[in-house]
Amino acid sequence: SVADDIKERLDDIIQTEREGIDRRLEEARGQVDESAEAERAQREDLYKLLEQRVERNRERLDSLPEGVGGRIKELMEYDFVAPDAQQKFQELLDMLKSQMAQNISQQMMQQVQGMSPEEMAAMREMIRQFNQMMRDKMEGREPDFEGFMERFGSLFGQDTPQSFEELMERLRQQVSQMQSMMDSMSSESRRELEEALNS
Repeated sequence: SVADDIKERLDDIIQTEREGIDRRLEEARGQVDESAEAERAQREDLYKLLEQRVERNRERLDSLPEGVGGRIKELMEYDFVAPDAQQKFQELLDMLKSQMAQNISQQMMQQVQGMSPEEMAAMREMIRQFNQMMRDKMEGREPDFEGFMERFGSLFGQDTPQSFEELMERLRQQVSQMQSMMDSMSSESRRELEEALNS
């Protein structure tokens, strides 16, 4: 049902854009016809530019893929003519981001709540050791990166960082992604996740 709803909303966005293109052309044609003789040539040139633009837009709309994912990807790079179509598409993107964030937060809460006391203790120790490495770096000492990875490397999966700088960059990206996800969540879901993480 969710996929059907997204498909219907995409169809409505595309139809709204097509109608907006027709309306924009009609308004521009009317402006040319009503313009004074002195400025008619300039208006005609602008109208021709508009015609070329909307022709490209129509071609892009005609060649949109059938799949929902492909359509969304193409429309993200599409130059909308109709403001109401663009607004509807942005609302759809916001809704999808919010739903994804809710799903991810639920999975994270289940993982956090399912951790054993031993796993919690190991996580706390890893954070303590990581903080120590950062203190060492800030105070001009060489962090014990190899010792850290020897103890906690398994927590990073197959693609383990090869240096302290790479580890910092990876964590920076993850924090940025986490913040983006939190911003996309409802206030209630964000509060529930924060409570789970705090506990």
